[in-house]
Amino acid sequence: MEASSRARTKPPPRDGERLRDREAEIEYLRAAVRRRAAQTSFRQVAIEVGTNVGTIANFAERGVVPYGRTLNLLRTWDLRTWAEGAEGVPVAAADRLVEAIAVSLPEGERAGACAELVEVVAREFERHRVPPPAWVHSLRRGVSRGEAELAGERLGTTAERCA
Repeated sequence: MEASSRARTKPPPRDGERLRDREAEIEYLRAAVRRRAAQTSFRQVAIEVGTNVGTIANFAERGVVPYGRTLNLLRTWDLRTWAEGAEGVPVAAADRLVEAIAVSLPEGERAGACAELVEVVAREFERHRVPPPAWVHSLRRGVSRGEAELAGERLGTTAERCA
């Protein structure tokens, strides 16, 4: 079978909701590839993903739906890029997530719980010998300032909302 006849432009019919979820995921990944290619090139994105430049260009420009292996490579690349901070969670969003997790804890215990939560995340990255994303460092500094403020100094962002 020729390579051009194997490439599909539409996924095979499936369960309606699963199909919509998959299409949304593919469009998200396609947008991420386009953003990164605008910063660098399709060649650089292909190197980062671990596939060839034609696959990336066809995916981003021609709307070709990737096969399972390529889709998994794109998912892995997206998560790795996110974790490294290039497309990662903004510090403000991470700060809000920590706040949301701790919001139902007793008021006097939130700041400590927020600090513990950030430390648990940092330890997990260390345990896996993976550098933590930039937001972990920022929140660590914010939580430390927040704990200091509880003793009368200026409040850090995470602890301010958690306290």
